[in-house]
Amino acid sequence: WENWVRSYVLQWELCQGITLVPNPLTSAMELQADGQTIARIAQPSTAFFAAQLPLVLGWAKLRLERIPEILAQVDNQFAFVASVTGLHPERHRNTVELLVNAIQFTVLIEMQFKHALACWRPHQYSAQVQPVITTPGHGSFPSGHSTQAFMLARLLSFMLPAGAYFDSMREQLYRQAARIATNRVIAGVHFPVDSVAGRLLGH
Repeated sequence: WENWVRSYVLQWELCQGITLVPNPLTSAMELQADGQTIARIAQPSTAFFAAQLPLVLGWAKLRLERIPEILAQVDNQFAFVASVTGLHPERHRNTVELLVNAIQFTVLIEMQFKHALACWRPHQYSAQVQPVITTPGHGSFPSGHSTQAFMLARLLSFMLPAGAYFDSMREQLYRQAARIATNRVIAGVHFPVDSVAGRLLGH
């Protein structure tokens, strides 16, 4: 089939048995696969988010330095993964297709959490935040960019062979993922806790 047809078929298969259900004892949302819990995320309190606001405002000092990265990472994390791994869309077509489908599946999952938890963005707590990019039209928690970046790092870590060179590559993939997540806080569209939750969900 064509790539886009394969993608729809894969997404359907990946979603089989996947549910997001509330845990009545903890008020957390649980991601389950065939009835087995694989992730549990609870909504932080409004006071917790408000307490993180000084961090968001403080990290804004890095905006001038990071703005090129922030803009490049709005819709395209692949270029940053490719910078570490050397992946090329023509030379590594199958691997790239796998990663694209993994990202699409991850977005489906993260959006369910964002919808269920419905957490405000930093600018909704303070007009001083003034994000440097358009604030996405969905909830803040967990961070989608963080989820996707750490998912890609984890998936590629499994795919890479053994050896010191590839161990170094694994380390750089995780460093890159952390930087992508941090950049979203610097941009003013996320809280640090959003990135932490995204990192856990990505894994």
